[in-house]
Amino acid sequence: MIGAFPTEGQLIEQFLDPLRALPDVRAELGTQRTVGLPGEREVDAQIDINVAGKLFTLLVEAKNAVYPRDVRQVVWQLRDFSRNRPAGESDGGESISLLLAESISPGAKDLLKNEDVGYYDSGGSLYLPAPGA
Repeated sequence: MIGAFPTEGQLIEQFLDPLRALPDVRAELGTQRTVGLPGEREVDAQIDINVAGKLFTLLVEAKNAVYPRDVRQVVWQLRDFSRNRPAGESDGGESISLLLAESISPGAKDLLKNEDVGYYDSGGSLYLPAPGA
C-alpha cells in the first residue's frame, strides 16, 4: 500500500499543531544544520519551544512505526547528534531528544521513557522529559 504512512515532513507538521495548542507553549521549526562531515547523520528536525518562559530545543527523529527492537538505534542516533551538536546551535535552551512516529508500541514507549527520550505518535500520545516545564 503505497502512501499509507505520512512522510517525515507531514509527521513533523502534524506534531507542531497540537504542540502549539498547549497552554503557554510557543514552538518554531528550527533550521537544519549539518553536523560534522558531509554525509554524516543528522536529526530530521529541530524544534525550538518555549514552555512558560523556559527554552528547549527538541531534536526530532521521525519514523513510521517503532517497536522495542528499534529503540536502541534511535536512542543512539539522537544521543550521538546531541553530543556532536555545535555550541550555539539553539537559542540557549536545553536539548531534548524526541521520537516522532505514526505509531509507537507500548513496549517501545516504556523503553523510551527509561532512556529519557520523549515521544509523540499520531494517536496523540506525548511524553516530553522537560524538567521544570
